[in-house]
Amino acid sequence: MSIISAAMDLEKQAEKAYADLAVQTTDPQGYKMFSRLSEEEHKHYHLLFDAYWTLNNLGTWTWSRP
Repeated sequence: MSIISAAMDLEKQAEKAYADLAVQTTDPQGYKMFSRLSEEEHKHYHLLFDAYWTLNNLGTWTWSRP
């Protein structure tokens, strides 16, 4: 479980880093790119959160594509 928790922390850090870069850039395309990357990291976090919750509460986990 700790590896999933660590991965969740990394996804949150990446999400914030990309969001920060989005607001720092003056290039509109750069803003779009970094914003999109931040959104992707947010999705990754929630996939990991769902896996963590399921394993922790149900004791099992199955992969399903959203």
